[in-house]
Amino acid sequence: MFKLALGAGHGFNTAGKRCPKELDPKQTPEWWLNDRIADKVEALLASYDGVAVLRLDDSDDGADDVALATRVKRANQWGADFYLSIHHNAGIYGGKGGGIVAYCYPSASKASFSWRDKLYEALIAHTGLEGNRSTPKATANHYVTRYTSMPAVLLELGFMDSATDVPIILTEEYADSCAAAIVEVIVGQENLVRKQGTCTVTVRGIPSRGEADKLAAEMAQRGYTATVDGGEQEEVSYPCTVLLEGMPAILAKNIVPFNPNGPLSNWNNTISGSFSASKQPCSILVQDGWVKQRFACHYWYDRPESVLYRLTTGEVGIARVGLTDELPKGLRWAVGGLGLLDNYDPTAEGFCKLTNKEGKTENFSDVLRDTDHTVLGYKDGLFYLIYCKSMTAAQVNAFAKKLGLEMAVMLDGGHVAAINGADSFAKINLKQKQYYAIQGE
Repeated sequence: MFKLALGAGHGFNTAGKRCPKELDPKQTPEWWLNDRIADKVEALLASYDGVAVLRLDDSDDGADDVALATRVKRANQWGADFYLSIHHNAGIYGGKGGGIVAYCYPSASKASFSWRDKLYEALIAHTGLEGNRSTPKATANHYVTRYTSMPAVLLELGFMDSATDVPIILTEEYADSCAAAIVEVIVGQENLVRKQGTCTVTVRGIPSRGEADKLAAEMAQRGYTATVDGGEQEEVSYPCTVLLEGMPAILAKNIVPFNPNGPLSNWNNTISGSFSASKQPCSILVQDGWVKQRFACHYWYDRPESVLYRLTTGEVGIARVGLTDELPKGLRWAVGGLGLLDNYDPTAEGFCKLTNKEGKTENFSDVLRDTDHTVLGYKDGLFYLIYCKSMTAAQVNAFAKKLGLEMAVMLDGGHVAAINGADSFAKINLKQKQYYAIQGE
């Protein structure tokens, strides 16, 4: 059992700990910002087995600014495995810059430094709030990192008095990204496994009650608890946003692969797409009949990849190939990735340690790690654009099977995974610059 001692810094009414009025008319208290992220971390970790969380602040309303000595004593007596203190910084006095800073005690254990560095890197990858601090991975004599008997880190998640940071740190999206980054590190560090069981599917964006009920009934047959949130209209509207076992997804009649050359915030009904490097897709990609990338991701190591495609005739198929030349003629679009379902064989597709003809050895297995991934799937005339939170590739494959998908490929992972659906739960990592994406239509 991994035991996390988690504290939101300060109390709701602690003097001076709030955004200045000239930057935030509501003068949002620091505890509220800290507590919001801590709550989200706790909620995300509830989906995993083998983890317990002890909140050390007054998590009800922040009325009590719990003393630091009390927090440390509770964590030590509980036998926590890791202590995480969440804060927001100050000291710029209305100026620009700031960013995230992560601290541990100067003479802390190697484990504390490892936690600090991993958390900082994940937070920057998820939020982009790098700032202008000269030592963003820092040390300091904080009480909660000095006197705890376990590895401990204190995070300053942006500056409350920075004209640059305040508009960002007040948003729900930023809090979601911070929580996702923290949980990503915890899950990966402790090899936590997601809980199994039934889930709730919420159907939104389908105006026809009959169509919504049909979809809900279909999901219920697969063991899901389905609820319908939709009105009465004559025609069905796609794409629509749904939750599948807690994972945000977009259902569409067709998809369009494209290069947004920027974040997904300006592109609705979209997920991040094909693996890319140097602004080019690494995997096979065909857009509107035009070949954007001819070669499989690991073609140079004589490894093919799985490619989901659609022909101009409307036919949908999947094939494991090394070149677009091996696909059927008359392509409307084609999207390559890591094969799922019957095609799931990472080693066969080069997601392992490989040596090329020149003797250069590289390890591509990092893609299989526990992180966030995106999936393009197909079933019964609908395309599934899915954002899979905190899963290994094997778990993504099991998830695709549970959904009953007929064909599917895993597109991308880590900090580049993103989705921009119609509902707030399906708006994740929208600031990360993307070079290839999939849009449902």
